[in-house]
Amino acid sequence: MIGVVGAATLFFILWYPNISGLPMPNAIAQAYLGLLPTWNYDFQFAVNLDAAATGELYGLGTLLIAGATATFCLAVMVAARMWRDARAVERTNAALGESGWSQ
Repeated sequence: MIGVVGAATLFFILWYPNISGLPMPNAIAQAYLGLLPTWNYDFQFAVNLDAAATGELYGLGTLLIAGATATFCLAVMVAARMWRDARAVERTNAALGESGWSQ
């Protein structure tokens, strides 16, 4: 674990010299910029000139979506709890050698 953290720290220091503050020549210090997974400056989107939205933040639609989301989350929680309890009963019955069918 310590080796992994040490390797990550060393990698960070070597590949991000501007952040680490190592004194390096400018050409070397900027060399890693071509390897970073970022967008090129030429790939910028145009400025948005549309007017700002005027709708209300806490309107009826927002409250309906929040209520539906809360209801769905509650239903998933109840279903997961019931499934977990059913699996526990099955495991207990299997450990006791019962088939689970009562007559």
